[in-house]
Amino acid sequence: MKRKFLAMLLVLTCIFSCCRVAYGIAPPPRIEGYISLPEGKVAPPGGIKLKVIAENSQSAETREITINEGKRVAYYGFTVYSMAGGLEIRCELITPVEGYYDVSYYTGSSQKPFKSDAVKLTDIGSRNDINITLVESKKVTGEIILPDEVSLQRDSSVTVSFVAQSEPDLVVDSDQIPDIYFSKDVNAVIKKGEKSGAFEVDLPVYSGGYYSNYKLIDYISGIRPDSNKFEDGNKLLEDSNISMVLGKGNVISGVVRLPEGEVAGEGGFPVKIAALYFKSPITDNESTNIPSYTDREVIIPEGENSIGYEITVYPEYSEYYIRYSLNTNSYVNTGYYSPTGTVAKLDKDNCAVNVTENIKDIDLSVMSGVKLSGKLMCPGGEEATEDLTGILTLYNNYYFADYKYVIEKGSNFTTFELNIPADLEDFILRYETAAPKYASMGFYNDDGTTIDNTKAQLLNAKDSSIENIQFYLWENKKISGEIRLPEDMESIGTPQKYEIEALVKAKYKPYNIVANAICTIEPFGRIASFELYVPEGYAEVILSCSLINDLPLVLDSYLGENGMVLDSENAKVINPGQPGSSDLELVPIKGERISGVITVDEEYQYVKYSGIINLAYVFDVAGYYSYGDVRVKWEDDTSDSQKFFINIPPRYMGEKFKIMLYPYNYYSDPFCLGENGVITLDPDKAKVFTYDGVDIENLEISFGKSPSALYGDVDNDGNINSIDLAKLRGYLLGMIGQDEINLKNSDVFVDGNVNSFDLAMLRKYLLRIIYKLPAVL
Repeated sequence: MKRKFLAMLLVLTCIFSCCRVAYGIAPPPRIEGYISLPEGKVAPPGGIKLKVIAENSQSAETREITINEGKRVAYYGFTVYSMAGGLEIRCELITPVEGYYDVSYYTGSSQKPFKSDAVKLTDIGSRNDINITLVESKKVTGEIILPDEVSLQRDSSVTVSFVAQSEPDLVVDSDQIPDIYFSKDVNAVIKKGEKSGAFEVDLPVYSGGYYSNYKLIDYISGIRPDSNKFEDGNKLLEDSNISMVLGKGNVISGVVRLPEGEVAGEGGFPVKIAALYFKSPITDNESTNIPSYTDREVIIPEGENSIGYEITVYPEYSEYYIRYSLNTNSYVNTGYYSPTGTVAKLDKDNCAVNVTENIKDIDLSVMSGVKLSGKLMCPGGEEATEDLTGILTLYNNYYFADYKYVIEKGSNFTTFELNIPADLEDFILRYETAAPKYASMGFYNDDGTTIDNTKAQLLNAKDSSIENIQFYLWENKKISGEIRLPEDMESIGTPQKYEIEALVKAKYKPYNIVANAICTIEPFGRIASFELYVPEGYAEVILSCSLINDLPLVLDSYLGENGMVLDSENAKVINPGQPGSSDLELVPIKGERISGVITVDEEYQYVKYSGIINLAYVFDVAGYYSYGDVRVKWEDDTSDSQKFFINIPPRYMGEKFKIMLYPYNYYSDPFCLGENGVITLDPDKAKVFTYDGVDIENLEISFGKSPSALYGDVDNDGNINSIDLAKLRGYLLGMIGQDEINLKNSDVFVDGNVNSFDLAMLRKYLLRIIYKLPAVL
């Protein structure tokens, strides 16, 4: 009886194993690896307790592990259910350990210290080589020091920043603008009556070193707001103790006043004072001006009309423009100093203040202006079904002011009131809203509202009509439906974001976009609903659908009369808000898909460092070239291989095509994929494919060397599946000949022989008992 039971169990096991191979039933992929200490290091007494975290855009999994005392390595493993947005792997110290930074990231084949170096896993599949070496840390101490002639009347805080960066490639006056890899801030406090304040910070060990600079948290008279420079003298390499003297600046001072006879109400009246200046970068041998500023807030005390102010500015700039600004519409919200009084318009010739030393009596007066008021309404007398919030903006070529409005639920309108400069001319009034039922932006005109800014009414502050403006939210019309994956397309484990656009014919280009919506098919899902709102006035539109992820699973297409079409000329015309504009079904088009790996050798390293490769398919149809391309991002520049994926429209059935590659910033003839899988610059040697509607998988494209064998691909069709297992078994049983299999691919043990060991290893691979081929012991 026992023997019969065991025999039956063995039969069931074999059946289940075959089913798993045939139908792809396999456990979810796993991410595995080792967390290790740097070479030559071991864990201190008590060990090192760590959290290993696998995080994507939707969730995070955590495992706690310990590198035991005297040991260097600990293993971890995760079962992965979603790669949404890419999977970031990092480890964090549970308790601080001297000499190690608190977080380390998976950064590819070589360990790097910063989050900016982190490599996200995007391909669904098991990995057992996701290893992380703990990043070592360095403790830096130091002090910030006041100049001799500056003293404090109260405690003041200063932020000290440490920055790892590229060498600067753009110079703006004395400021350098680099790529920032990492930054960390620490606060230091200088006590009243003292001359310095101490700080301490842990930094990841980084061979490129750090730049240090400061920024004031509390205003200090006579001290520039920040160091504003990344000088070689501030670059921290070996020093563990640094001293930073705060830089001196020039002080601008004066009085800011409310209109004559008015005083600040309860709690005082806040006014922000800014000193504007212009930087002059050199771009293509031409100089341009970039505005910048430093500012601080002062408060006119309750019951008072004015208050004195001062602001310290950078001594390397000598020309400044002093501005006040308000967070209220009770007065003109912005004004500039001029010798003849405060003005609303910045006139560089008249408003400039020359500052080469401390300067006084730069007084500002808050301007009363004139009143602009009116109503913003829901259209057709309808009431808001929820609070409708947004912004009213008025502007011309030199003045800008905005007003936050709310049309409350159950109400038809809201009133608004702004104070604007009395001499303001030719300005436009605009509303903005995020409510999808209404156009996101509308402009006031004689008829009430327009969505065409060229038809907006030009207003004048001297016109009495600006005290009774009435306009309304422009109503949209809804289009709705679902987007579904094609029936012959498998769902995937990452979110697929689709953009649906409503298009109308345009004068100077084929179509204008008048509305769009983003919808997401969730991981392993197949359907997502969409709604988009088309502004009233567009009676006929067509719909386009495109996948906005990097992975081109389906083709950009349009909704036609009987499904999706590739050409806009064949698109169905939809009347928004009318019958036929709801319950629409969009099933994107899946063409012939080609996927594989691009590899580079030593000679072609620049290809991966370019970061992007344009991969194109080119058809020669009836003497005319037709092509499409996809951008392939090289995700990890420490790896010499990168997966790719392209999708070719089905319109080319039976036609022949070539694959060409254009590395970013490589200015030469395109590369072609050759017959042997190696790229070539000779188009006559390019491999010619025929579009037959069958996906091509595991295609290898090599820059500089022939592709390696695809171990396990017994029938040499570019795939590894149960057919290969059956073919190898048939070969070993003498049922098929040697000419019907690829012997090199079949030698998965890589021992020079094809035998039952290779069959056993291929079976284990298909059952996901092992995850890599060849199976080298």
